[in-house]
Amino acid sequence: PHAVLLSGASTFRRWTNYAEAFKGYPVINRGFGGSKTTEVLGYMDRITLPYHPRVVLFHCGSNDLNAGDTAEAVAGRIREYLTRLRKNNPGCALIVLSTTHAPSRRKAWDEMKKADALFQQLAKSEKAMRIGRMSKGMQGPRVIARQYSSAALMPCGNH
Repeated sequence: PHAVLLSGASTFRRWTNYAEAFKGYPVINRGFGGSKTTEVLGYMDRITLPYHPRVVLFHCGSNDLNAGDTAEAVAGRIREYLTRLRKNNPGCALIVLSTTHAPSRRKAWDEMKKADALFQQLAKSEKAMRIGRMSKGMQGPRVIARQYSSAALMPCGNH
């Protein structure tokens, strides 16, 4: 319990040295390839809630947008994820990573920018929610871990 939980896309599934980035903290990796926000919500009772994480690092939505979903729909599902997370684990911090603007997804970039702006709006209205930017070099998770782990991993109620 009270671990850092990685939830969402294959960015996490393929991140093999995540334990180094969060040295000193227990980490549970629940990323899976091709994930969409609908799937992460569908599996939430099995892959997130039982662990009572202190922090969830969430990266999902890019696959939804690339498949033609709207920014509003993705942001709504992230809001639902946060609501369910906080209902079961009120002290949990949520760090949502920005969408992945990969060259192969150029057709969805405008919608991704909208989604990222909606994520920012949501974070402004929610306690203990932050937004992390994915780097263009796809070294994002490691950078995010360094930037946010110390603040987000403070004892519950202090972040």
